[in-house]
Formats: sequence, structure tokens, C-alpha cells
Amino acid sequence: MAATAKTVSKVGYQSVLTDPTPTAMDNVNGNSFVNGGKLWLRITAPAGGGTVQVAFKDKVDGQTVTPKTYTLSANQVGVIGGWPINLYGATLIATPSATGFTVAAFSL
Repeated sequence: MAATAKTVSKVGYQSVLTDPTPTAMDNVNGNSFVNGGKLWLRITAPAGGGTVQVAFKDKVDGQTVTPKTYTLSANQVGVIGGWPINLYGATLIATPSATGFTVAAFSL
């Protein structure tokens, strides 16, 4: 099944962006975000903590590259971002290790 598409809020100097409400992450199918190279995610971990993996877009010599893994402790809020398009693609796929993760996505 396809990854769950998530909204990316645009941040700019011409207007104020009200803080978007984080949404639940899909730990089965993954989550897709439009990636322009200036994408960042604010992720909140559930009570048990866990990891979020971000997949690389290409294979190397036919082999899948191990995803980048970010670890968050119980109820921790973390901000990650700045994924180069040439490595991660124009659509970023992020998958949490468990239910209960939430995300708000931003781009400059």
C-alpha cells in the first residue's frame, strides 16, 4: 500500500504561519512528504519512545541502502530536516517504529 501523504506547511517571511496541529504517523505504510530540500519535521514520540526511519530514494548496485534512523525517547519532541533531494528524492518517506507518533511538517 502507498505511504500516507502528509501536508507540508510553508513558512515564509511575508506572513505568519500559525502552528499546525500534528497528525498521527502511519507506522505500517509510512508517510510521504513533498521534499524540496528545505523540508523539516517536528515529531513527537509516544510514551514508549521509538524510532523514525527515513528512506533513501535509490539503490546502490541493486542493493537497498539502510534508511537513516532517528531515535526519540518517551514523549520526546524532535525536529529533523534538510534532506538533499539527490539522496532522498522529491518525495520523502518516513516510517515510525510504533503507533502514537505524531508529525507536523514544514518547508521554507
